[in-house]
Amino acid sequence: METSNDTHTLHVSIVSPERKLFEGEAERIAVPGEMGRFEVRHNHAPIISTLTAGTVSCVGSETVSIAIAG
Repeated sequence: METSNDTHTLHVSIVSPERKLFEGEAERIAVPGEMGRFEVRHNHAPIISTLTAGTVSCVGSETVSIAIAG
């Protein structure tokens, strides 16, 4: 994930071992972390977290939700 230069969006790529699930721009993404759901936004502090089963939501001009197994 990297921030776009001119806007407050992130370039997001979500991949599985089999294929690319999503690639696009998002204002924020919400993920199911082991310690609870959290969001990542433009200029967010670096973070490393274990994900759990749940839904990843990429919110931008549209919202894309992807179920993950953890």
